Amino acid sequence: MQTQFRTISNVRVRVAREVAGLTKAQLADYLEVTPRTINTFENEGAPVSHAPALSAATGRPLGFFTNEPFDGIEESIVQFRGSKRLSKRRKAESTSYGAIGLMFYQRLVEPYKLPAVQVPTFDNVSPEQAAVKLRADWLLNEEPLPNLVQLFESKGVRILSLPKAIEKLDAFSYWYSDGKPYIFLNRSKTAERTRFDLAHELGHLVLHSRELDSKRDLEKEADRFAAEFLMPARSIHRDMNPYADAQEILRLKAKYRVSAMAMNYRGGELGILKEWGQRQNYQELSKRGFRFGEPDGLKLDRSRVLPYVLGDMRAKGKSIAKLAAEVGVTMQDVNGFTFGEVLAAVEDGVTWHESSERADEHEASQSKREKIHLV
Repeated sequence: MQTQFRTISNVRVRVAREVAGLTKAQLADYLEVTPRTINTFENEGAPVSHAPALSAATGRPLGFFTNEPFDGIEESIVQFRGSKRLSKRRKAESTSYGAIGLMFYQRLVEPYKLPAVQVPTFDNVSPEQAAVKLRADWLLNEEPLPNLVQLFESKGVRILSLPKAIEKLDAFSYWYSDGKPYIFLNRSKTAERTRFDLAHELGHLVLHSRELDSKRDLEKEADRFAAEFLMPARSIHRDMNPYADAQEILRLKAKYRVSAMAMNYRGGELGILKEWGQRQNYQELSKRGFRFGEPDGLKLDRSRVLPYVLGDMRAKGKSIAKLAAEVGVTMQDVNGFTFGEVLAAVEDGVTWHESSERADEHEASQSKREKIHLV
C-alpha cells in the first residue's frame, strides 16, 4: 500500500513545474499564491492539501504529489548533446523529465538483476585513444559494431528514450549518485544518427565524469570519440580508397551502420579523401536525400532489457498501468521513456498494448531470453 506523506517533496514540486514548462510566477498565479510561496514549496516542500491544485496546474497525476521524496538531477552533472542550442529552461525541463524517468525505470527493473557496470573512465588521454582503449576493454575488434543499445545495456548502461515533448534535445547522459551511467535518447531521429548520438554520449561518460576545465570543448571531444568508436581509423584506412565516390561511401555507410554524411566526413578527416572528392560526394549525397535523412536506412537499435522486463511482467499478469499509477507517472510518460514499447492502457488499468513492431518480434525475443543476464 502506498504511504501517504503530509508534505509534498520540494523536488517533486520543482520537477512537476519544470516538466510542465511553467515559470514560478505562472504556477503561483494558478495556485493563487505568491511567487515567494512557490519558492518555499520548492525549497522546503508544500502542504499535501495543495496536491490537487498542483496536479491540475502541471498535468502530473495526483499520485505524483502524494508519493515519497526522490532525488532530482543536478544540471551540472549532465552532459547535453547539442547543449549550445538549449536554453536554461529547456535544460531544466530535460533534467526534470530525466528525474521522473529515472524514478520510473528504477521501480520497473527493481525485481531484475541488470548487468554490472563495466564503463571505465579515462583521464589524460585523447578521445581517440579512449575509444581504442574502450574497444579493447570490451573485447571488440575493429569491425563494425552491432546493436549499440544492447551492447551498452550489456555493459551496465541504463538507456531510456526521451518523450516527444523534448524535440530539440538530441540526447543527454550522466553518472547518477547510485554509481550507474544513464543515457536518454531522442527517438525521432534516424537510426544512423541515433547510433552516433549513443556513441557521443558514451564519450561523455568515459571522458567527462569529473569536473573539467571549462575551456575544453566537451562536445567536440565526444564527437571525436564517437567517430573513432564507430569508424576506427585503422579500419576506414583499410576499407576506403582515396577515390571513393558516393556509391562507395554508401557501401561503407551500410557496413559501419553510420550516416552517409558521417562516413564521407570521416574519409576527409582521416586524410583519405581529397577535398574535391569529399565535396563531390557531399553534393551527390545531398541530391539523393542524405543531407537531412537516410533513405532506406536502418531500423532503430532496440533495447533488450525493456522488452524482456515488460514481456515478463505481462507473462506474470503484472500491470504496467498499475505500476505507473503507484510511481505517479502517466502512460504517456511510460511510452516516452520506453522507446514506445508501451502504447496505451485501457481504463481498468490492467491491459496494455505492445507496439506493432514489438509484437512482430515477440516470438523471436522469446528465444533469446535465456541469453539475457536478468534474474
